[in-house]
Amino acid sequence: MIGGMLFGTTAFGVAQEYFGWFKFLNSRPANDPSSLVLDSHERDLNAWTVLTDKFGLMPVETKRTRQQELFKDSAPVGLSKFIEDPNLKGGSVKILDEDVPVEKLIIFTSSKKHSDDGVEEGNHSECSAAS
Repeated sequence: MIGGMLFGTTAFGVAQEYFGWFKFLNSRPANDPSSLVLDSHERDLNAWTVLTDKFGLMPVETKRTRQQELFKDSAPVGLSKFIEDPNLKGGSVKILDEDVPVEKLIIFTSSKKHSDDGVEEGNHSECSAAS
């Protein structure tokens, strides 16, 4: 029973210190310069904690590292091979027991489709010149 009381008292003390339930009882003097620095530091820490929890703000290096890992994980095989070995000039790369030329590793495509819809390029320039 005594162990339970000691554990409960300790748990309450740790919780009140963590959540700051009784900080209002330990007020610092308003004229002391160190209290201004400590108060502003505490407000900054609280603001940073809220921003990181709510909006997911992170330091730039952490974001950069996560973005690079995400890019490497989601990149096509040819691009990831090229990133791993940027000195690929000529030759071939073995992918799934097949030799693939370096030129065929990365293919740039366009989402725009070139279709002949009966409009010639010359007509566009004539219309823009007339207006």
